[in-house]
Amino acid sequence: MTTANLPSLYEKSLEFFHKKDIAKSLEYFKMALVFVHSKRDSNKLLTLLTEMLDYSRKEADKNLEAEVLKNLGQIHAIRKDFAKGLQSFQQAMKIHKELGDELGEAESMVYIASDFEILGKYAFAIDYYRRALDIYQELGNQEKINKIAWEIKKIEEFSEEVDRNEYLLKKFHINQ
Repeated sequence: MTTANLPSLYEKSLEFFHKKDIAKSLEYFKMALVFVHSKRDSNKLLTLLTEMLDYSRKEADKNLEAEVLKNLGQIHAIRKDFAKGLQSFQQAMKIHKELGDELGEAESMVYIASDFEILGKYAFAIDYYRRALDIYQELGNQEKINKIAWEIKKIEEFSEEVDRNEYLLKKFHINQ
């Protein structure tokens, strides 16, 4: 592959999907995802993921279904459709849990936490980050532990500042 761009990566992903090499199709899909910055960019990828999801369910491949759902959640997040993204991530988390795949479950929790953080639902974000942190601690994944601990600290500090600012606005009757 000479130059990586959204159309070429999408075509490669589609090519492998039609050959029923879903793992390779998802690999190219994930590379294409880096180039998606708008709803318009995401339309073809959303269609392809929907087809992959149908295929994974038809084949009763729960691992594949969970991976596709996580990618679907990312597409929905790019499209600013956080309700659908959260739904996809929660379905993926549930499947990973059923399969005993703690790593996949923790990854799904991090995606959920990230969406809640973007939505300003900091308590939910912290809760999911902490749940993922517990799993990563059990697995001994120090890199993820450090990253998530930093995310939690960042959200806690930000939400404290927001609370402080809201208190001052109310105290001095500003914007009322």
